[in-house]
Amino acid sequence: KICCLNKNKKKSKFINIFDDVLSKDWINFAYSYAIERNKPWGVYVLLSEVFDNAIDINELKLTNPIKAIALNAARSLFINKAYDVIKDDLNLIHGIAVWCLSSSENQAVDYHIDYAELYRYENNIIIPPLFGGVCHLSPLSDDQMIGGDFLINEDGLNHYFKYGYKGKLSGIDKLEEDISTSSNWIKIKYKSNRGIVFDGDYPHCASKIN
Repeated sequence: KICCLNKNKKKSKFINIFDDVLSKDWINFAYSYAIERNKPWGVYVLLSEVFDNAIDINELKLTNPIKAIALNAARSLFINKAYDVIKDDLNLIHGIAVWCLSSSENQAVDYHIDYAELYRYENNIIIPPLFGGVCHLSPLSDDQMIGGDFLINEDGLNHYFKYGYKGKLSGIDKLEEDISTSSNWIKIKYKSNRGIVFDGDYPHCASKIN
C-alpha cells in the first residue's frame, strides 16, 4: 500500500542541484566514518534540532558522530542551500531521516522510492517524504569517478506503480530498457560535494561504479 499525504505542499515536481554543500572537514569526517563503519546507518533528526543553534555539532561528533553528521548534512543541504526551495512548506516538515551508505566498485544503488521505514515495517503502508535529498561525499575528483551517477524519474509515483521496488513488478530488463530510452529520466553526474534536492515522490537510483 502507498499512502500519499500532504499533496497540498507548495513545492512539487522539481529537481535542484547544489555544489559545494559541506565544508571540506565535514566531507572528510563523514566519508571516513562511513568507510570505517562499513555498513549503512540511518537516524531521524527533528526540524527543531536542525534550527537549534545551541546544538554544537563539532562537540556532538565526539559523543554521537552519526547524529552530528546527520545534523550537519541537513543544515548544509536543506537550510544553507535549499531553504528557498522548501521554505513555504516548513510548517509541514517534522524532521529529516538521514541515511548513509558507501558503495564499492561494481556496486550500484537499486531503483526505489524513499519512505518512512519504521512506519512501513509496522503498518505495511509506504508514505513517501515531502522532499528527498542526496549528498555526494566521495573525495574522488571528477575524472577519477566513473559511474555513481544519480538517476531520477520525473514521472513520480506513476512510474513506481508500473515498475515497483528494484523493478520487481515489471522485471529488471524492462526497467533497464526504460532507463536507457525514456526521456522522463534525468541523469545527474556524480561530483564530490554535490547535493540534490527533489520531490519526494520521484523514484531514483544510482548507476554502477566502474
